[in-house]
Amino acid sequence: MPLGDGWPIGVAVNPAGTRVYVASATIDDACIVYVIDTAINTVNTKVNIGSSYPSEITVNPAGTRIYVTKQHDYTDISVINTATNTLMAPIIVGPSTYNVAFTPDGKKSMLQTVETTLFT
Repeated sequence: MPLGDGWPIGVAVNPAGTRVYVASATIDDACIVYVIDTAINTVNTKVNIGSSYPSEITVNPAGTRIYVTKQHDYTDISVINTATNTLMAPIIVGPSTYNVAFTPDGKKSMLQTVETTLFT
């Protein structure tokens, strides 16, 4: 499935299996998250994260939020509300966050940056 200019960095699937989220970096240093409807294999919407270089994309266990981590000197994690496919307030962390993981109940998370590993 063509996703426009750029290259996919990460893929995540919601717990219900009805949506696939693809973080893609474009040649002009933008990040687009493509929301794909799995019933019809079509891009439902695109969420522009802005100027950044994504490193990973994660869905929380409830399927209500998408987290896009960023490489290089970016110090935030973009958060997308899956009900509206809109950006929420970012999570400020250290530079170069590479992944986010959750416990199965979603009550705790682990963030990994180039400097440290954080548990919340």
